[in-house]
Amino acid sequence: MARGEISVTCPKCGFLTRLPAAALQRDNHHCSRCGVHIPLGGVKVDLSDEGQRPSRARSKRPYRPAKRR
Repeated sequence: MARGEISVTCPKCGFLTRLPAAALQRDNHHCSRCGVHIPLGGVKVDLSDEGQRPSRARSKRPYRPAKRR
């Protein structure tokens, strides 16, 4: 699962959906299989980075496009 995504299961059909964590604030998601509104108000998310690999450090060299010949 990508960083910042949560898995939510539809209460009616049991379809598993992956949503961005920002979707919890909007609370406006419907199941893509059956169309039922999925209430996201009761979903609790732990957005800590435990167990995830650390992100790579950014390069200190600026990007240089290739020279035209």
